[in-house]
Amino acid sequence: MDLDVEATHRTWQTLTRPRIHTGEKKLLMQTPTGWRGPEYPTEPSPVPPTELGLMKCVYLADSRPHRDPTIIWGTASDAQPMTDFIAAESRRLNVLLSPAHLLIHAVAQSLTDHPHLNCRIVGRRVYPFRKINIAIPLLTPTDRQVFPVLIHDVARMSLRDIAEHLWNEARVRSADAASERRRDASRSPLLRSSLRIWRSLKMQVVLRGTSLSFAVNNHIRRPTNVINAQYNGVSALVNCLSFPGGAPPMLSFKPSSLPTNSILLTVTLGAPEWRATVVDRQVVARRMVPLFVKADHRIVHSHEIAAFMNTLCEYLTEPCRLKAAEPETAGVPDVTEFEAVCAPA
Repeated sequence: MDLDVEATHRTWQTLTRPRIHTGEKKLLMQTPTGWRGPEYPTEPSPVPPTELGLMKCVYLADSRPHRDPTIIWGTASDAQPMTDFIAAESRRLNVLLSPAHLLIHAVAQSLTDHPHLNCRIVGRRVYPFRKINIAIPLLTPTDRQVFPVLIHDVARMSLRDIAEHLWNEARVRSADAASERRRDASRSPLLRSSLRIWRSLKMQVVLRGTSLSFAVNNHIRRPTNVINAQYNGVSALVNCLSFPGGAPPMLSFKPSSLPTNSILLTVTLGAPEWRATVVDRQVVARRMVPLFVKADHRIVHSHEIAAFMNTLCEYLTEPCRLKAAEPETAGVPDVTEFEAVCAPA
């Protein structure tokens, strides 16, 4: 590949030129209906190019998302500690827990330990997020539609809070979908036809307006509202691919990349599967869960992803460590079974 020295020098001068920020930006406020504020939920000033380093600045020079400057790292984690912990905690908290809830909790704590991954890009500048916000896609069993759920400030939530929030979201969406189907069945043929036309026009607006919205969000710190907060304020996207009908073994996985400079970190956990592993120099069969992390090279290097994955795997294989990091849950009695699960072998 030929290197344009003059273009590279101009790009470097642009990146290192000091920028003057006028005034103190207003802090973003969170309301019960969602995010409200004058800008993205990031710090007011970007990370200086001198702190990013040479290679990250080179990747930032062409910040168009379709260039796909992503790194994917896959591994596997022992499923048995997760299964035992989830079963014991479900009985202790009287809440139905799942691997998705534990994964969200572990990703939030891992981002707390590695805050340089909790950021987004606007234009050619990197802005750290003020809080850790995680999105997860949920499948509605009523209409088989996938919708994203954004959880704000996950680092301050307990495992029980995360589970209750997601179960409430799933219940509300399923009830709304079922209610809409009942209303649609009672409508007249003319009204159903009119609604189909309206839904088709609305999807056409989405098809033609989304690309413009992504382009604006990638280069301008515009006001954040309830709608665009689903994409502008996401620290990480979490997938838990445990399908009810089962799936073949997952050897590799690349999550789709939206043309946005937010959601730069994606964590995917597959369903448990039997694999041959080496324990004390002996080959044994164990239930393992595939784990894949996709990160953006414009904000992170390979060794930083390795450190993040080490932390994440430690939380998943030793989930009792998450108890020390989460806030105290009032009114939850201690259970001997939970202490037995967390006791060192």
